[in-house]
Amino acid sequence: MVEITKLEETFLDTLETCDHSSDGDGIQGFPFDGYGMTSKIFRGVLASLIRKGVVGTEIMESHVLNKNRTKLVAKKDTWVWVNSDFVEKDPTNDWSGRKFINLKVK
Repeated sequence: MVEITKLEETFLDTLETCDHSSDGDGIQGFPFDGYGMTSKIFRGVLASLIRKGVVGTEIMESHVLNKNRTKLVAKKDTWVWVNSDFVEKDPTNDWSGRKFINLKVK
């Protein structure tokens, strides 16, 4: 059992409802600064979840149009997934088909 904070729980709940979590491959996606957190707190929450072994990450490069929409520019995004020790299948969850396990909010 791993103890997490309320902010970490909010992050995980929001990750669970992202589009990529509904594809049946687990709770995963591209989180973004937000969730009602400053970017500094957001990065801290993500770093804490990584240290606790709850999530894994990978930096992925993509290309987007620049502000003038005249050329493609490289952009790096962070792909985040919840490690399998902390999720299990749950057919009653209509969105992700998963539920969190082995986590306790302190």
